[in-house]
Amino acid sequence: MSKAEERAYECFPNEDINSKSVRFGFLLGYHQAEKDLELTWEDIREICRMWIESKTPFGVTGEALSIEVLRRFKAHKGG
Repeated sequence: MSKAEERAYECFPNEDINSKSVRFGFLLGYHQAEKDLELTWEDIREICRMWIESKTPFGVTGEALSIEVLRRFKAHKGG
């Protein structure tokens, strides 16, 4: 059983038709959310570009640089 299925059964444990329908909708939504959050090769390219651009101007490395790149990427994606 997947993590999504376990969670669906936790939230809707009954075996009546309504619970089964809701669990099915829960699973569909969960899988769609996974697809929506997947990184594409274009996303990785953008992260790499931001990483390279951020490295030299700030002279920052490690965690601070990663946080800055993540901040920029989220802004780029509208999040």
